[in-house]
Amino acid sequence: MEGPVCISGCTTKEKIYEDNANRCILLYIDMSKGQDKKIMEYHAAVESGDIDQEREQQYKELFKNIQRVLRPIQVNNPYSKFITLPEAVFRPRRTITLLRGFIKAVAFYHQYQREVKKDKHGQLYIDVAYQDIEQGFYFMKDVLFSKSDELAKATREFFEKLKEHTKQNGSSSFKTQDIRKLFRMEPRTVQRYMKELSQYSYIKRINGQKGRTGFEYTITDTEEFNRLMTAIDNHIEEVLKDIREHIQSGK
Repeated sequence: MEGPVCISGCTTKEKIYEDNANRCILLYIDMSKGQDKKIMEYHAAVESGDIDQEREQQYKELFKNIQRVLRPIQVNNPYSKFITLPEAVFRPRRTITLLRGFIKAVAFYHQYQREVKKDKHGQLYIDVAYQDIEQGFYFMKDVLFSKSDELAKATREFFEKLKEHTKQNGSSSFKTQDIRKLFRMEPRTVQRYMKELSQYSYIKRINGQKGRTGFEYTITDTEEFNRLMTAIDNHIEEVLKDIREHIQSGK
């Protein structure tokens, strides 16, 4: 059908639908305890009448109206050749399309702050500005990380929590059953995370046996997350620096 078309989907098992996931911008729900507290406090405020629901509805209508005033207009990105991906990103052909498309979407939403130009065919268009690229990278940073990470998002969060626990506990090893009780997690969930971490060699078994005592594991590399994040940060800054220098040169 004639596009452009926007498709959204939900899943709890992104690895099963990995081929589809590589075509999408992945957004994740905040599952932290802090977010749980905010949600419960909001529900309590709604039930007690402390929330101005009419005001909330006004804001919803405002956001709808913001969408309505946007006009169909072509968006060109004169800095597209400078926008590249970190080497760690998997499936770069698909990811670069998502990144550049997102930056153009940011510019589209700022169309009233951009000069409207006309090409040689009389077609109206706007150019992507440096601010659009900067904001695009800001909002897509976590997405770029998820595209560079071997682990699923939920597994990554579990793994970072596990690293923090072992660091605070001053221990180089742990047992699955101890972690399950400490984190108050379902056995199947912990088993799924442990299986994925073992498959990618983020942890290794060092002791124990199947049964009551359980296996003992150790983390093979505690700094891989920081190295990956640093590499992405450095790459983004290098891209933005090249664009700034290009603009300043007036070429």
